[in-house]
Amino acid sequence: NKSILARLNTVETQMKFLQRKTKKVDIAKWLTKHHKDNIPILDYRGWLKTFNFNFDDLMYLVEEGYVNGLTNIIINRYWSDDNKFKTGEPLPIQCMYHNKNTFYLYDNNAKSWRRASNETMDKIMDIIHMRVGKLVVLWENSNIEKLDNPTSTESSFHSKLQKVVHGTSSSNIKMKNRAILKKIYNTIKDNMTTIVFDVEFE
Repeated sequence: NKSILARLNTVETQMKFLQRKTKKVDIAKWLTKHHKDNIPILDYRGWLKTFNFNFDDLMYLVEEGYVNGLTNIIINRYWSDDNKFKTGEPLPIQCMYHNKNTFYLYDNNAKSWRRASNETMDKIMDIIHMRVGKLVVLWENSNIEKLDNPTSTESSFHSKLQKVVHGTSSSNIKMKNRAILKKIYNTIKDNMTTIVFDVEFE
């Protein structure tokens, strides 16, 4: 009994020590502090303005579906393997392994990183969806005569395109946008275990 009690006291002492040693790390503040020499040239607003799509992208969306297609287009066009732009410049968006499906955005106005709310990420995805929608209208206008023929290749493609891009409710689009963000997170998340071991992440 004394042996068991002694072990319990030892475990309790170790637990108290770990509790004292463990500290919480605000990832946004950590990024701001430790990325001073690696500040993105474009913040997330400027980065969003660079999102452009072309007619080939529309064909890809029809072939791959909205979620997989748009995810692949965004990642393949804007990310390199080391979480930078293809040009080598730092990206204004980061994800950490420890905070599931959470995004951190660099803000030029505040000169700092901040944790993005779900509402902010929803707005970003809504803007991207609108860009795709505008491209659909542009494609329609450039093929207006061919679309008058219901048996044309363009007419068949247009029907598929409408279902992929516009043929869902707004709530369904929101679900698809969340699915895209989840896929992006799983692709670009960074493991911070190289930083410290005795921390909790906020």
